Amino acid sequence: MLSSCTAFDCSNPADHVPVGSFGLGEAGGGHFAYGRHYINKAESFDLDPIHLKRSAKVQLLPRRLC
Repeated sequence: MLSSCTAFDCSNPADHVPVGSFGLGEAGGGHFAYGRHYINKAESFDLDPIHLKRSAKVQLLPRRLC
């Protein structure tokens, strides 16, 4: 089973902007991809400046055990 969702920038309540998509695999690892339109917007920002810098590439997010 694979679960996925879309992440939105809701900083402006009148204009929710899709930022990218997140997917979670069966083993617990995930991936995130910023949308092309979002990356090209002047006001775009990194959702997580350390782990999710803006990139046109799909970013793999390994499962982390606490």
